[in-house]
Amino acid sequence: EKLYALDQLKKGKQHTQLARDLGINYSTLRWWKNEEEKLRSLPRILEKETGLQRKKVKFANDERLDSALYQWFVQARSEGVPISGPILKAQAVKFDRLINGNYSKFKASNGW
Repeated sequence: EKLYALDQLKKGKQHTQLARDLGINYSTLRWWKNEEEKLRSLPRILEKETGLQRKKVKFANDERLDSALYQWFVQARSEGVPISGPILKAQAVKFDRLINGNYSKFKASNGW
């Protein structure tokens, strides 16, 4: 839906009319437009790296932490290591301490 909306904007459709047609807020459409580059890259990333399809994707607050954790995850999975939520959270905390120091306020809650 997001990519369709972005394509319609490129074809010249008015923001307000498109938002009405899609049943979304104008501000949501504006956010999609501002994040267009990231949104357009997601299908390739998800297909290539995980094969997952998601309805919502959250962008990382700390890209270095996200990248380190993802690389660790891919490596561990390639070695056949099962990874649960608590293991992933513990590793995220370890990486955060290495990257941001002991005084970081990062909390690896469910869905951080």
